[in-house]
Amino acid sequence: MLASGRPVAEISESLGIGVNLVYRWKNDNTPETDTTSSDGSPSTQSALLIDNERLKAELRRTEQERDILKKALGIFSRGN
Repeated sequence: MLASGRPVAEISESLGIGVNLVYRWKNDNTPETDTTSSDGSPSTQSALLIDNERLKAELRRTEQERDILKKALGIFSRGN
């Protein structure tokens, strides 16, 4: 609703909620532009992106291992 240009007061009134809640929702759904927090540690969003990439790489490695084991099982199953 905010992206379409409606005023916050109108949105809050139509939903029956407070203006502050609309602003809080807006801030919660706005992507962070800063990748570090004030103490120099990675921000939550940045940490999630790093963890996501790590998990994707681990999944690719695990899938390769599974495929190799499937092929080995097929080879050893035939050999009598």
